[in-house]
Amino acid sequence: SALPEHEQRIARLVKIHRVPIIKIGNTGGTNLKINELIDLPVDKLNKIYEDAIPRLMEHVAAVESIKR
Repeated sequence: SALPEHEQRIARLVKIHRVPIIKIGNTGGTNLKINELIDLPVDKLNKIYEDAIPRLMEHVAAVESIKR
Protein backbone atom coordinates (compact mmCIF):
# COMPACT_ATOMS: atom_id res chain seq x y z
CA SER A 1 0.00 0.00 0.00
CA ALA A 2 1.03 3.60 -0.41
CA LEU A 3 -0.11 6.97 0.80
CA PRO A 4 -2.46 8.80 -1.60
CA GLU A 5 0.00 11.70 -1.87
CA HIS A 6 2.58 9.30 -3.35
CA GLU A 7 0.29 7.98 -6.08
CA GLN A 8 1.60 10.21 -8.90
CA ARG A 9 5.25 9.60 -7.99
CA ILE A 10 4.70 5.85 -7.94
CA ALA A 11 2.89 6.01 -11.29
CA ARG A 12 5.90 7.81 -12.81
CA LEU A 13 8.37 5.29 -11.37
CA VAL A 14 6.50 2.23 -12.59
CA LYS A 15 6.16 3.78 -16.03
CA ILE A 16 9.91 4.50 -16.19
CA HIS A 17 10.77 0.95 -15.12
CA ARG A 18 7.96 -0.66 -17.13
CA VAL A 19 6.47 -2.38 -14.10
CA PRO A 20 2.76 -3.20 -14.24
CA ILE A 21 0.66 -1.69 -11.47
CA ILE A 22 -3.03 -1.63 -10.66
CA LYS A 23 -4.92 0.10 -7.89
CA ILE A 24 -7.20 -2.46 -6.26
CA GLY A 25 -8.67 -0.50 -3.39
CA ASN A 26 -8.15 1.73 -0.40
CA THR A 27 -7.08 1.14 3.18
CA GLY A 28 -8.62 2.55 6.33
CA GLY A 29 -11.72 2.15 8.40
CA THR A 30 -12.86 -0.57 10.77
CA ASN A 31 -14.15 -3.15 8.27
CA LEU A 32 -12.60 -5.22 5.50
CA LYS A 33 -14.84 -4.64 2.49
CA ILE A 34 -14.48 -6.42 -0.82
CA ASN A 35 -17.19 -5.34 -3.25
CA GLU A 36 -20.50 -6.77 -2.05
CA LEU A 37 -18.93 -10.10 -1.05
CA ILE A 38 -17.22 -9.29 2.25
CA ASP A 39 -17.89 -6.68 4.93
CA LEU A 40 -16.41 -7.83 8.25
CA PRO A 41 -14.92 -6.01 11.26
CA VAL A 42 -11.11 -6.02 11.17
CA ASP A 43 -10.92 -6.68 14.93
CA LYS A 44 -12.99 -9.87 14.49
CA LEU A 45 -10.78 -11.01 11.60
CA ASN A 46 -7.67 -10.29 13.67
CA LYS A 47 -9.02 -12.41 16.56
CA ILE A 48 -9.72 -15.30 14.17
CA TYR A 49 -6.18 -14.99 12.78
CA GLU A 50 -4.51 -14.76 16.20
CA ASP A 51 -6.51 -17.71 17.61
CA ALA A 52 -6.07 -20.02 14.60
CA ILE A 53 -2.91 -21.88 15.66
CA PRO A 54 -3.85 -22.25 19.35
CA ARG A 55 -7.30 -23.59 18.33
CA LEU A 56 -5.70 -26.05 15.91
CA MET A 57 -3.26 -27.22 18.59
CA GLU A 58 -6.15 -27.77 21.04
CA HIS A 59 -7.97 -29.81 18.40
CA VAL A 60 -4.89 -31.93 17.67
CA ALA A 61 -4.32 -32.50 21.40
CA ALA A 62 -7.95 -33.58 21.83
CA VAL A 63 -7.72 -36.03 18.92
CA GLU A 64 -4.43 -37.43 20.26
CA SER A 65 -5.96 -37.97 23.71
CA ILE A 66 -8.81 -39.96 22.16
CA LYS A 67 -6.36 -42.20 20.28
CA ARG A 68 -4.63 -43.24 23.51
